[in-house]
Amino acid sequence: MNNAETGSTARHGLIKRAWLFMAFAAVILVALQGCATNRESASVAADVNIRTLKSIYVERSPQDERGLYIIIAEQLRKLGYTVSTGTASKPPGPADGVLSYQAKWQWDMTMYLLELRVTVRQPDTDVLLGSASSFHTSLTRKTPEDMVAEVLANLRGDKPAAASSGSGPGNAQVQLKAYVAPPAESSAVARGSVRIAPLRDARRDAVGALIGERTTVGNISLGMIEMQPAPVDAVGQVVRAELAALGFGTTSDETAPSVSGQLTKFAVTTPATAFYWDINGQVELELLARGRSGSPHAGLYRANCTDRTFVFPSSELINGVVGACLKEIGAQLRKDGQLSAILSGR
Repeated sequence: MNNAETGSTARHGLIKRAWLFMAFAAVILVALQGCATNRESASVAADVNIRTLKSIYVERSPQDERGLYIIIAEQLRKLGYTVSTGTASKPPGPADGVLSYQAKWQWDMTMYLLELRVTVRQPDTDVLLGSASSFHTSLTRKTPEDMVAEVLANLRGDKPAAASSGSGPGNAQVQLKAYVAPPAESSAVARGSVRIAPLRDARRDAVGALIGERTTVGNISLGMIEMQPAPVDAVGQVVRAELAALGFGTTSDETAPSVSGQLTKFAVTTPATAFYWDINGQVELELLARGRSGSPHAGLYRANCTDRTFVFPSSELINGVVGACLKEIGAQLRKDGQLSAILSGR
C-alpha cells in the first residue's frame, strides 16, 4: 500500500471515529434533556439575609414572553415584600434589592419551564447578594408557579437546596487542599510583620462557595460548581502563604504595614463541543498594600487557566484547573517587587 492510500485510510478512520463521537454526544444530549433529573441550588453572601429585605424590584427579562415576572412579583408580595417591576436595570424608586431572572423553556408534548435562575443584587453597587436555580426535566417537570416558589424558598433559606437526584451528573464539589507556597529562590530573611485584613468577596457573578456551572453541548446545565474552602478564603490562604514565604510575619498592630483587598472574580466554565470540553478558570484579585509611612501600592493579579478534556469534566479535573489558577496568582504575588518593597519599608 502506498503512502497516499495509507493517508486516505487514516483520514477515513478519523472521520468515522469523529462521526461516532458526535452520535454518542447527541444521544447523551437527548438523554440529559429527557430523563428524570431535578436539581436545586442556592448561594447567599455570608453577611446577607434575603428575608430582611423589605422592597424588591423585579427586572423584567426582554425574553420573557410568558409573563414569568408577574408570577415572581406576586409570590414576593405574598412573602411580605414591597414589589415593583420594570424593564430598566435600575429601579425607578427606592428598593433594597434588584431581582433578575433567566428562564429556559423546553418542548415535550407541551412547553414547560426547564430551568429558572434568579439573582438578587444591591441596587446602588450592583453587588450580588444571592442567587438560586431550579432545574427539572420533563419527567419531573413543575408548573412555573412551583418553580418560582422553589427558587424563592431556597434563596430565603426556607429549606435547604436539594441534593441532585435522578440520573443527572449533579453538582460538582471541588475540595482544595491548603495552599503551600513554593520555597523561595533564596533563603527568605525576616522582613518584619504585616497586618493582613480578610479579603472582601466582591465577585459580581457568584457568592459563597459557588464558582460556576458545568454545562454540555447546547449549553445544557449539568449542575453548579461549588468549592471548599470558599473562594475568598482560598485566595486569602494564597496571600498569607506567599507573604510568609517572602519573610513576612503577621501582626494585629494597627501601626504596622498592611495588606487589604478584594476578590473580584473566581469563575469556572465548561463550554463543550461535540468532541471535547474546555474547563476554563478565571481569578482576579485586587490588593492594596500600605507601608509604615502610609505609602500605598495597588496591585491587580489575574489568572486564566484552561484544560481540555475528551471525557466528562469531573470534579477532579476542575480541581486541577482551580489549583493552577491559584498557583498563578501566587507566582504573581511572589514576583511583585513593589509589594515586597512597600511592606518592608524600602
